[in-house]
Amino acid sequence: MRLRDLHDWMSLRHKKQTHVNMKFTVPEHIVRRLSMQHGRLSFFFPKESMHLLEAGHELHNCVASYGSAMGKNELWIVLVANEKGKLVACLEIKGKELIQAKVDRNKPVSNNAELNMSILAWAKEVGIKINTSDVIVPKERKNKIKTPA
Repeated sequence: MRLRDLHDWMSLRHKKQTHVNMKFTVPEHIVRRLSMQHGRLSFFFPKESMHLLEAGHELHNCVASYGSAMGKNELWIVLVANEKGKLVACLEIKGKELIQAKVDRNKPVSNNAELNMSILAWAKEVGIKINTSDVIVPKERKNKIKTPA
């Protein structure tokens, strides 16, 4: 085992020991609307704050700090995993808007073109507006009509 892997393992174990877990009660209609399999990706909600802690550890970000807000249904975190179950992104939804979309180490989803397109397709399907620069929304090409001189 590499020293870095050992450090990460110990760090997670320590965080879990001191973490006060909280179950989430996301309204069922929100869960049904936003959770789905889309292509090779699974979009799902963490069921408790421990899941956010683990997601933050895996994606090297601070998503665990959103547990209280998620517990109060002030916002929702949707996790995205690939076909092997590995987390690839975490999305922050507030109301009907996507306000953050991050991959490993808080990099924007737009760094991965395929993932960016999948997030766009998912958002369109579930009726979520993109309100973040983390996702690149292609501009619609306007038909330019040439007028006679």
